[in-house]
Amino acid sequence: MKFISSTLLLPLFLFGKASAAPAISCGSVVSSSLTQVDGSSTSVTVAPSDSDTLCMMFRVTAIGDADLSTLTADSNLADFNMVPVARSWNGSAWQRIAGAYSQDLEVTPQGQGYKLTIPVLPNLQPGVFVLMPFSHSLGPKETVSRFFHQTTFGPTLELINDMVTSGTSFENWVQTQMNADQTPITSHREYFRRNVNGELDQDQEGLRRNPQTYKVRNPCDAGARWVKYAFSIDDQNAYFNITAQEDGTFDVYHLGDRYPNPRYIDFRTKMNAWAGEDGTPLDPGIYTINRRGTDSVGARVRFYSLATGTSHYILGGNPQVNVPPGTPGVSFIDLPAEAEFIDTPMRRKGSRTSEFYDDTMYLNYPISNVLCDTFDHKNTKNDFIGVLGGGCVDDCQVRYGRYVELDENTIDSPDPTGGGDVEACANVPMNFLNADSCRVVTNACTIRPPSEWRNRDQYNYLDETDAILVCGSAGEIANNPSGRSVFGLDEASELKRGGAAGSQKQSAWYMVATEEATLDQLRQKVAWALSQILVVSTNAISVPDHSEIFLNYYDIFVRNAFGNYFDILKEVSYSPMMAEMLSYLNSQSLPYVFRNTGLLSFPDENYAREIMQLFSIGIHKLNIDGTLDLDVNGEPQLTYVDNDIQNFARAWTAFERQGRRANYENEGSSVNRLDPMNIYAPYRDFSPKFGLDINGVRGYIGDGYPLCVDLPNQHFLKAGATYRLLGSSRWSMLHTMDDDWFRRNYSTLVSETSPLATFLCNADANGDCNFLPVASLTSDLTCAGPECDVDTIRIVKVASNPDIYYEYSREACVETTFYSNSRNIQSASTSSSLNNRAMCANGDLPLAMEACCNSGSTEGITFCQHSVDKTTFATASGRCGTGNYQQYPLTCSFTSKNLSNSNYECHLTNYIDNYYWASPDPCILKAKVSDSGTVAVVHYPVTSSNHNTEENADEFNLNFFNVAWDTAYPSVAAGTCQTTNGCEVFGQDCICEVSIADNSVFVSLPSANDVLNTLKVGAVDVTASSEYSLLGQAGGVEAYQKNGGGYDAEAVFKVQNSFYKNLRSEVLIGGGTFSFRNPVQFLNPALREPRDAAHETDAVLKHYFEHPNTAPFLASRMIQRFGTSNPSPAYIQAVAEAFRDGTYSSNGVVFGQGDYGSMEAMVAAIVLHEESREVILDADPTSGSLREPLLKFIGFMRSLKITLTSEFPELRLPNLRDRLGQNAHDIPSVFSFFLPEYAAPGHVEAATITSPEAQVMNGPALTAHVNGHFSLIETGLNNCYNGFGDNGANRCGNLRADQYDVYPLATNSKGYLTYEPSVSGAAAVVDELALLLTAGRLSPDNRALLEDAYSSLNGLESALKLITTTPEFHTTNSVNKDAGPRPSTSVTGGESSDYKSIVFFNLSGGADTFHILVPHTCAQKDMYANYAVVRTDIALPKESLHTIDATGSNQICETFGIHENLPILKTLYDDNDLMFVSNIGVLQEFATKANWREKHYETALFAHNAQQAEIQRMDIYEQQTGRGVGGRMLDVLSKSGYKTNALSISGTPPILSSSMTPLLTVPSASGYEKVDVMSGSDTTYTSRMKQLNQAAKVGSSLMSETYSSLLQQGLDENELLYDALQTTTVDTIFPTDSIGRQVQTAATLMKTRNVRGTDRDIFYVTQGGYDTHSDILPRFMNLATDLNDAIEAFVNETKAQGLWDSTTIVITTEFARTLTTNTGIGSDHAWGGNAIVLGGAVDGGKILGEFPDELDYNQGDAAPLVINRRGVLLPTTPFESIWNGIAQWFGITNNSDLDEVLPNRATFGDALFTAETMYGLVTTSAPTTSRAPTATTPSPTPATPTTSAPTSSNNFDWFINDFGTIDVELGSSVRFVWDTNQNHDVHISPDGTTCNNLQPYPNEQSAYTPGIEYPFTSLGPITFVCKQHCGSGQRVTFNVIEAVTAAPTVSSSPTVSYVPTAAPLDCATIDNRDVCQAETGCTWTGGKNNGSCSNAAPAPSPVAEPSTGQGPSECLSAGATCKNGGQCCSLNCSRVGGVKQCIG
Repeated sequence: MKFISSTLLLPLFLFGKASAAPAISCGSVVSSSLTQVDGSSTSVTVAPSDSDTLCMMFRVTAIGDADLSTLTADSNLADFNMVPVARSWNGSAWQRIAGAYSQDLEVTPQGQGYKLTIPVLPNLQPGVFVLMPFSHSLGPKETVSRFFHQTTFGPTLELINDMVTSGTSFENWVQTQMNADQTPITSHREYFRRNVNGELDQDQEGLRRNPQTYKVRNPCDAGARWVKYAFSIDDQNAYFNITAQEDGTFDVYHLGDRYPNPRYIDFRTKMNAWAGEDGTPLDPGIYTINRRGTDSVGARVRFYSLATGTSHYILGGNPQVNVPPGTPGVSFIDLPAEAEFIDTPMRRKGSRTSEFYDDTMYLNYPISNVLCDTFDHKNTKNDFIGVLGGGCVDDCQVRYGRYVELDENTIDSPDPTGGGDVEACANVPMNFLNADSCRVVTNACTIRPPSEWRNRDQYNYLDETDAILVCGSAGEIANNPSGRSVFGLDEASELKRGGAAGSQKQSAWYMVATEEATLDQLRQKVAWALSQILVVSTNAISVPDHSEIFLNYYDIFVRNAFGNYFDILKEVSYSPMMAEMLSYLNSQSLPYVFRNTGLLSFPDENYAREIMQLFSIGIHKLNIDGTLDLDVNGEPQLTYVDNDIQNFARAWTAFERQGRRANYENEGSSVNRLDPMNIYAPYRDFSPKFGLDINGVRGYIGDGYPLCVDLPNQHFLKAGATYRLLGSSRWSMLHTMDDDWFRRNYSTLVSETSPLATFLCNADANGDCNFLPVASLTSDLTCAGPECDVDTIRIVKVASNPDIYYEYSREACVETTFYSNSRNIQSASTSSSLNNRAMCANGDLPLAMEACCNSGSTEGITFCQHSVDKTTFATASGRCGTGNYQQYPLTCSFTSKNLSNSNYECHLTNYIDNYYWASPDPCILKAKVSDSGTVAVVHYPVTSSNHNTEENADEFNLNFFNVAWDTAYPSVAAGTCQTTNGCEVFGQDCICEVSIADNSVFVSLPSANDVLNTLKVGAVDVTASSEYSLLGQAGGVEAYQKNGGGYDAEAVFKVQNSFYKNLRSEVLIGGGTFSFRNPVQFLNPALREPRDAAHETDAVLKHYFEHPNTAPFLASRMIQRFGTSNPSPAYIQAVAEAFRDGTYSSNGVVFGQGDYGSMEAMVAAIVLHEESREVILDADPTSGSLREPLLKFIGFMRSLKITLTSEFPELRLPNLRDRLGQNAHDIPSVFSFFLPEYAAPGHVEAATITSPEAQVMNGPALTAHVNGHFSLIETGLNNCYNGFGDNGANRCGNLRADQYDVYPLATNSKGYLTYEPSVSGAAAVVDELALLLTAGRLSPDNRALLEDAYSSLNGLESALKLITTTPEFHTTNSVNKDAGPRPSTSVTGGESSDYKSIVFFNLSGGADTFHILVPHTCAQKDMYANYAVVRTDIALPKESLHTIDATGSNQICETFGIHENLPILKTLYDDNDLMFVSNIGVLQEFATKANWREKHYETALFAHNAQQAEIQRMDIYEQQTGRGVGGRMLDVLSKSGYKTNALSISGTPPILSSSMTPLLTVPSASGYEKVDVMSGSDTTYTSRMKQLNQAAKVGSSLMSETYSSLLQQGLDENELLYDALQTTTVDTIFPTDSIGRQVQTAATLMKTRNVRGTDRDIFYVTQGGYDTHSDILPRFMNLATDLNDAIEAFVNETKAQGLWDSTTIVITTEFARTLTTNTGIGSDHAWGGNAIVLGGAVDGGKILGEFPDELDYNQGDAAPLVINRRGVLLPTTPFESIWNGIAQWFGITNNSDLDEVLPNRATFGDALFTAETMYGLVTTSAPTTSRAPTATTPSPTPATPTTSAPTSSNNFDWFINDFGTIDVELGSSVRFVWDTNQNHDVHISPDGTTCNNLQPYPNEQSAYTPGIEYPFTSLGPITFVCKQHCGSGQRVTFNVIEAVTAAPTVSSSPTVSYVPTAAPLDCATIDNRDVCQAETGCTWTGGKNNGSCSNAAPAPSPVAEPSTGQGPSECLSAGATCKNGGQCCSLNCSRVGGVKQCIG
C-alpha cells in the first residue's frame, strides 16, 4: 500500500467552521466548494476515485502538541487521530463506512460527483477533513492466498498453486466447499471417537456404573487388540509389585492406581533381570512408572521406587510379554498365526520415517474360544494371554489389551440392539434430530428421562418380544480398532492423565484444523465463528475435562454451517450443555412451584436474556445495514427491556436432560449432557407470552397460528395429520403421562383394522408392515370403530404381536386466554387435597373427561372410550344420559366416584392433571390487573364442596403476563379501578369482569400488506374444505367465506401460502371502557402437553429468528469473524439481505435456496462480497482486523505443515488461553474471548471503530506469541523456552537449533514443521513466506529486513521467527511504516514519598451483594423478616451472620449482618477500615419507580457487558470516550507531574483506559515470561522486531498500528518488569486460586513501585463466577471464601509493606441480583446493590447510601425502590458518589479536574461523597496539586494545598430548567449578568433542596436584578434554577463573588457542580461579548455589540488592573474602563471574560 502522492493530502475545511476549499478530487476534478447546510451538518461534493485508486475522506485531529497545519502524507501517525467518513474505490460511488459518521452521513449523486452531507458529531476537538488516495495490488498467487487466509485455517503452497493453475474461481471453490457430497463433512465428534483406543483400567468406573458408560471389546472379536510388550502408555502412575523368585527371575504384578489398597492384582510379566539401564541390580518392592514407555518392545520405561525415592530406566526397556503357563488368574487363549493379524501403527521407527514397529496388532476376523463365550465386558479382572499359532517358537505370547469398544449408533444407522442390555443401553430417545431415522426392533433396550421414569425397575414393562424403538445420535460412529491410541475415555488412562483429559477436545480441534486431510476448511471456519457467538464455556460445565459432549455441541455448527440459522438456534436451545451453561436446565414456572411448595419462585432469566442479546437480536434496534434504528429524538432504541426478559424466561422452563445412557465418554458423570433435552410439560409456564416491540407493535407468541377450536372435525384423520411411532411402548413423548399409566396397564384407542391402521402399517408386497418412524397422512381418511366416537387421539394401537403404537402429533395451534364457552372442570381424586382442584376450561376444546350424575346425586360416572379420553364439553354432555346409563343424564360437580358402574381404566386417580367436565353451569373468568398493567386470569368455578379452585387460578394468582392494551388500563393507584363497573380492588391489584368481543376486521378484499400487518389470528388451510368457498382474489390475496357468510369473522385470507382469519378478538372491561386484544397461548392450564410446549418453543425461536434485527446483527458478528472488524453499512446490508432473502449471487453463481435464515447465502455473501474480495481495500487504514491469536498459530502450523512424532499422536497445546488469550473449547464466558464492540485505546478508539481481538492482546500475550513461535521453529513442538507444546522434551538444551540444519529432528519434541521452501535465495524465500503467512501484504521495507536476517543470521529459521513479529502477520491489511523508531515506553525508577494506590476488585458476573450485607436487628421494623420473606429459600440464616454496628449510619437497622464466610469484612469494619455503600448502581440521573425507564435511555441496564463498561468508564453520556474513570484520574495526575501506572492483573479492563498512562498487564508475577529469542543475542532479535514495527505514517493501518505499539510497549515493559518481578517476593502466604494469585501479583507490583518510579498506581483484579442464576447458596459460599482469603492476605501484605494507609480497595460488581429467587435456587440480573470501600485511610465502620426500608414489591407505595415483582432495586446512590471521594483522596481536588474524571458528576450534586465523608479529610476546590520533579527525586512530594484569598470567579451557564448547586461561605455574594434585551427569571433556593417541578421555593426571592449583589446569610449549598427566557442560544451567567466577612477571615474557593449544556456550543450564535467571553472555547472579535463570537480560541485569562488596595464595594462602583473595552474599575480590580470582579 502506498500514497500516490503526498501532495494530494488535501485539507477540506476546519472542523466546525466553513472555509473556502479548492477543487477536491481523488480522481477527476469536480468543481466544488464547501457549503454549510445547517447548524448540525456540512456538505461537500467529491468525485469518484480513479481506477486502481482508493480515495478516502477522514476527519483528522492532532494529538498533543502536533500541528494540523503540518499534516502531510509523510506525517507520523502517532501525532494524529483519524475518523473515517467515506470512501470510493476504482471509480465506484462514494459510500458510508464504519465509524461515527456511518449513522448520519448522507451520500447523494450530484453531477459528476457525490454530495456528502456530513453531520457534526458531539464532543469532538478541532480538526480538518482530508482526502487521502491509496494504491494497492496483489499478484494472482497473493490474491488466492488472501482468499484462503479468510476462508481456511491457513493456506498451503499446494492449495494456492492448485487454484492458480486450475483457474478455479472463488465462487466455484465456495460452491464445492458447501456441497457435502463433494467435500465431506469433518465431524469433530467422529474424529474423536474414531481415534479413541485407550486401554481401560481393570477397575474402571465406567465399566462398573449402571447403566454402563462403555464396554471392552471381546478378546475374540474382530478388532480385538493384542500386544507384545508388557507395559503400555496407560500404565504411567500405576503401581507394580516386583517380587524376586528363587530361580533368579522377577515377577511383576500390576496393582492399578489405588495402592496401598488395590482393588485387584494381576500378573503382568516375568523378567529375567530387575536392573537399571547400566546393569546395576534394583531392589524388589513397590514401584510406579513415572516416565511412560511407548507402545513397543524395547522402548525406555522409567520406574520410581517408593522405598528409595529414586527413578531408574530399566534394563532392556519395555520387555516382551512372558507369563508362565498356569499362572493363577490368567486365561490362556490359542490365537491364529501372527500373519493373520493386522499391525496397528503405534510407534514410528524414526522421527522421519513412515515405518512403524509391529508390536501392536488386532484380530482381522472373529475367532472361537470358550473363554471368550463367557467374557463379561463389565468384569475384566482376569487377564488374557494369547499364544500365537502358526508354528511360532520364540516370543509367542501376546497380552490382551483391554481397549474400549464404541459401537456405531448414528442417526442413519442406529444400533439395532439399542446398545445391548439395559446395563449398557445406548438407545437414544426420539427427538427432532433423529425422528425420521428411528426404527423398531426386538431385543433392544430403552432409556427415559428421569421425570418420565421415576420407578424404573417397577415399570420396566417391555421384554425381548416387544418392538422397541431404536434411534441414533449424530456422529456416534464406532471407534477404529486399527487406529492409534490418540484419545482415551478412562480417567485413569495416561491418555487423559495430568490435565490431558481436558485438552483432548482441544487437540481434536487442532488436528482437524491443521491436517491436510481436512478438506472442508470453509465449513470449519464457519463453525469456529459460530462457536464464538453461541458460546458454551467449559467454566460453566461441571465436567470440564470431558471431550465428547463438547465436541458434540461444536458439531451443531459444523453440521449446520451452510444450513439454516433457525436449526442452529433450535439445536443450541435444546442442548443440555447450553441449558447447564445458562442455567435454564430444570427451570420451573411460578405456577408449578407455587402449586407444589407455596413459594413464589420465578423462572430463571439467564437464557431468555442471552439468546436475545448475544445469539439473535442484540441490545439496540438496527437498520438492515447495521446502523442504529434511532427514535424520533435521535436516541437508540432497545430491542427488549427487563419485562421482556421476565416474559420470555417463562418460555424457557421445563427443559430436562434425557436419561443417562452408554456408548460415549461420560466418565464420572451420572447425567446425559449429549442428547437434545426433553420437555417435562408440568414445569412449563402455560400463560401467554408477549412479543417484542417490532416497529412499534407488540403481539403475542402464537400470533398467526390457527386457533385450536378451528381445527376441523376429526382433524386426526385429515391429510397432513402426523403420527410418531412408539413401538410396543405406550409411553407418549408428546403428551403428559404418569407412572400410573403403566402400573394400571391402561388402554389406548385400538384401531387395528381401520384405514388409519392400514396407512400406518405401510405394508410391503408381502403384506408385512413397514412402520415408518414418522408418518403423515397423504389424504383424508374415514373413521372406523372407536375413532368415530372421540374428539381427538393421543395414542393409537395399530397392530399386535408385537403390539405397535403410534401417537398423534397434532399440528401447532393456539387457544385464546379468555373464551366465551367457559365451563367447569374438576380433578378426579377426592382423597388428596393436592388433587381436589377445580377451574374453568374452554368447553369447545377436548380437555377433560365426562362425569355423569343422576338428578340430585353428586356421584360421578365415566363412559370414556379409552384411558384419558379427552372430550369437549358438548361430547361429554352427549355421552351422559345415553345407552345403558340413561339414569345419569347430566355432567355434575361430583364429590365421589362410583367405580362399579364404569370402566376402571378411565379412572387415573393418581393422574393429577386428569380433569372431568363438571357442573353444566357457566364458569366465570375475570382479569386481575396489576398496577403495571399486567394481567392474571382468575377462575370462579362452580364446584363441589370438597374441591377448591386451582391455586394458580384463584384470586391470589400471581402469574401475571403482559397484554396489548388498546389505551389505558384500570389501576388502583390511578383510581380508575374504583370507578369502573365490574371492577373491585384486591390489594394492589384490580379484579374485573370481562366480556369477549369477536369481530370481523375487513369488509372487502384487503391488500396483502393489510392482511399481514392487521390480522393476528391464523387459520388452517381451507382451500379443500367443503365449508369454505372462494370469495375473491387480487394482489396476491385470496379470500374464502364460510358457508356463504361473506367477510364475517369466519372468513379466511390466503397470503404467501399462509392463512389468516378475519377476526379480532377483544377482551372488554367495564363494557369497553378498557380493552386489550385477547391473548393466545399454546398450552392449556388443565392439560399441559410436551407437544404444545415444543410448539411454543419453536414459536419463540421463530420470533427471535424473524426479528428485523437478527439478519444485520448476525451479519455484523459473522463478518467480524471473517477478517473485517468494521464492515461498512453496505457490506452488512448485503450479508443481511442474503440471510433474509435466502440467496446470494456472485458472478452468476447463486448460493442458497431462497429460505430465510440461509447460512449458505450468508456465508457466500461474507466471503464473496466486493468488500471482502477487493484487494485495494486492504489499503484502507480502518479496514481488516487484528487476526485472532489462536488462528495465527494454527495457520502458521498448517501452512508450514506441522507433523506429529510417532510417540505423541495427539497435538496438545496446553494453556493457550492463559498465554495468548484464546483457545479452542476454552471460552471464558458467554461473551466469548473478546467483545465485538471493543476498541483498543488509542488510534482505533479515536477513529470510532472496533478491534475486538485487541482485548486479549497485551504485553504478556505478545511475549507468549514470540516465545511460542520461536520455540516451535527452533526446537519443535514442546514447552522448551516457553513453547506452546506439551512437556515432552527430556532436555531442552539438546534441542537448540544450532545442532540442526534448518529444523530440529525433534526426537524429543512432539511435532515439528516440515515446510521446505520451493525456492532458494533470501529474496525468493522471503517472498514465499510472505505469500504463505501474510498473503503478500509484507511491505517492501519489512521484506528487506527479513532478507537481511535470512542472509546474516540463521537463514530460514531467522526469517520465520521474525516474520511472525511483523504487523502484516498479525493483521489483515497493509502497513505504511518508516516514520522513524517508536518512542520507548520504559520507565525510570525513583522513590516516591507520597505513594498511593487504588485496587479495583471487580466481582464479575453481577454479585448478589445482598448475600454480603444483610439486615439483622432493626428497631423500626423487622427488616430481617422482610428480607427472609422476599428471599425465601436463598435467604441467609440470621444466626449465621457476622454482625456489625450501624447505629451511626442513619440506616433502617442498627445492626447488619455479613456473610459467614467473609469474616475479614467484619474485622476491617470494626477497625474502621471498611465501609459499605448501600443501594448503589449505575445511574444516568435520579429516578423514581414511575420514570426510571425513561430516565435511563443511555445504557442497557441488566446486561453484563454494558454495565461492566458503565461501572468502569463512568461516562454514561460518552463525553470522555476512550478513557475509563481510573484512566482519567491518572491522566489528571500525570498532567500535574505525578508518575502514574495503570496495572491490570486480568485482561484489558476499560477502567484503566488512559490517554497518557500505558496499561501494564501482568497476569501473574510468578509466571511472567521473559522474551526469549533463544539462539542469537536478545538484542539482535528484539532490535529487528522493533525495526519491523517502526512508527507508521498517516494513512497506515490502524490495526497494524495497534499491534506494533502494543508490541513495542510489551517489549519495553518486559524489560522493565521481568527482572523486578523475579527478584521481588512478598512476605505473606497468598491463596493459590485465581483471585489469590491476582492480589499476590498486585502486592508484588506494589513492592516494585520504586523500580517503576511511580507515585500513583491503579490496579485491576477480578473474581468471576458471580452470575449465580442457580445454586446460589453453595456457589456464593465458595466464592466468599476465596474472596475473604484473598482480601485478608492482601491486607496483611500491604500492612507489612507499610502501604495499608496508602491503599484504597474498591469492591463492586456490574449490578446486583434479584431479591426473589428463581426455580434454579438462584437469582437473576437486577440493579441496585452494595459496594465496599476499604483501606487504612478509609473512615470506615459505617454504611453510606440508603439501605431500603422495604424489600417486598407487593407492599406497593411502601416499597418505592422495588421496581418489579422480581425484587429489582432502584439505586439511590450513583457510583459517581464513591469515585468523587476517592479521587479527592487520590489528589484530585479541583472541580474542573473532578468533572473530567466524572463527566456526569454535576447531575448528582449533594449525593456525591467527598474525601471528608469517606476519609475524614477536609478538602477544598483548589487546583489539583502539581508536582515539579527535582534532580534527586523524580516524584517530589506535592505541595500542601493552601487557602487563597477570594480572588476567583465561577461562571456557569444554564439553559431553561437547568439547575445546579454552589457551596458558599457566610458573607459571599452572587451577581447575575445575561444577554441584552432579555428578561430572565432566575431563582435561588437558599435551603439547598433540589427543584420540585421547578416551582418557586417558599424562601426564595423570585426577582433578581442584574449587577446587584445578593449576600448569603447562611452556609451551605445554594440551588440556582433558570425558570424562563433561557431558551436556545440564550444563557444566564451566574457570577459567584467571594467576599471577606466582617471578621478578617479568608474564604476558600467554592465547590460548584452543574449540568453542562446538552448540545455542543456554536459560539457564532452568541451576539453579546460578555457572554461570549464567559463561554469556554469562545472568543470575541470586534466591539461590544458589533463584533463576532467564534470557536477559534479558548476564553482569555483574567486581566488584572493595577491595585491600590481599593475595597470591594468601591471597586464595583468605580466605573473605570477595563482593558479590551467594557466598564470595570481601577485600583485592585480585575476583569474576567468581560465581567467585573473584585480581587482585592
